[in-house]
Amino acid sequence: MAKSHVAVFGLCVVFSAAIPRAAAGTSPGSSIVLVSLRTCCPNQTWPEVEKSVLEEFVALGVPVETVDGVYGTEEAQHSQMTAIAEKSKATCVISISRRVENPFKEADLWMTHPETGEITTRRLGLTGNTDSERVAIAALQAVEAIRAALFEQPRPQMSDKPTQQAPAPEPPKLLTHEPHPAARDIRQATAHHPSIGLGVGMGASGAPGGAGILGSAVAAITWHPLALFSMEIDGSLSLLGRDIETDRSTSSFRYALVRGWAYAELLNAGLFRPSVGIGGGALFAWSEGQSASIEYAEKKDITSVALVGATGRMGLVLSQYFWIRAGIRASVCLPEVTVYFAGAPVARFGKPLIEGFLNLEVALFQ
Repeated sequence: MAKSHVAVFGLCVVFSAAIPRAAAGTSPGSSIVLVSLRTCCPNQTWPEVEKSVLEEFVALGVPVETVDGVYGTEEAQHSQMTAIAEKSKATCVISISRRVENPFKEADLWMTHPETGEITTRRLGLTGNTDSERVAIAALQAVEAIRAALFEQPRPQMSDKPTQQAPAPEPPKLLTHEPHPAARDIRQATAHHPSIGLGVGMGASGAPGGAGILGSAVAAITWHPLALFSMEIDGSLSLLGRDIETDRSTSSFRYALVRGWAYAELLNAGLFRPSVGIGGGALFAWSEGQSASIEYAEKKDITSVALVGATGRMGLVLSQYFWIRAGIRASVCLPEVTVYFAGAPVARFGKPLIEGFLNLEVALFQ
C-alpha cells in the first residue's frame, strides 16, 4: 500500500513540474468542451476524473465548457462529438466514459484532434488500491493526452514585421450543466430507451395462521417504458409443502402466485435505485396426501383467490445489463385462503401475506 501512495505522489510531482512548460505553449485561442454523461448515464460517467481534468485546464488558462451528452454505440459517440465540435467551434471536444465490460477497472477518453477533427479513443487503466489513487492516475493520463494534442500544435512562423498587439484574453470560464444545442438534440431523441428485463431468484413468504414460512422460486419480467416508471409481471412457486396432520389424514399444501405490479422509480441515477409499487393478481393453493376415508384415499384439492398488495424494492446496478433487486411485499387475499383436504379445512391464511425476494435481473432488450 505504501508503494502505491509513493508512486501516485511521484506521478503528481512530475505532472505539476510539467505544468509551467505546458502553459507556455498554450495557444491563446484554445478551448475545450467536455461532454459529460452524469445526467443521462450515471453508470458510465466518472465525475471525479472530469472534475480533476476541468480544474487542471482552467488553472492553465484554457476555457472549459461542460455540456450534457449521452452514451451509446461507437457510431453514436462519434456523431455526437462531431456535431458538438462543429457547433461549438472548440479546439478540442472530449468525453470520459467507463467501459461497459469492466466499469470499475477501465475507462475511455474520447477526443477530437484540434487540427484534423479526427476522433480518437484512449484506454485509461484504473490502477491503484484506493478510489483516490485511481482517480489521480486516470486524471493524469487524460490530462497528458489532451495536453499533447492541444500544446503540440504547429506554431505560426515568426515575422519581422510589427504586428498589432492582440487583445488580452478573457479570463478562463468554467461552465457546468449547460446543455449544448447539439447534445440537447441528441438527448431528446435518445434520453430514455424502453427496456425489458428478465429476473430470477429466491424468495420467502409467510402468513399468520396455518401457512408458516415457505421458501419459493421467483421469476419476473420487467418493462421500463419511461425513465421513472416500470411495470412487472412476476410469479412465485413454493418449493416445499407445509405438512399438516390430523386424526384421519396426513397432507401438505403449497401455493403459487401470479401478479402484475406498477412501480414508481424514486431515483434514476447512481448505483442504488429504490422504487415503490402497487399491484394485484391471484393465489393458487393445493393440498395432497392420504386420508383414512376410502373416498379420499389419495386426493388433491385446489383453491384460488384474488389478492392485492404493495411493494418496495431496491435495485443495485452491476452494469448496463445486470441488476440485483431485493424487496418486500405485503398482500391481502380476497377472501382469506382456506385450504381443504378430504373435504375438511386444514389451513387458513392470507390476511396478510408477507414476502421477501432477491432477484438477478438481465436486460434483454434496450
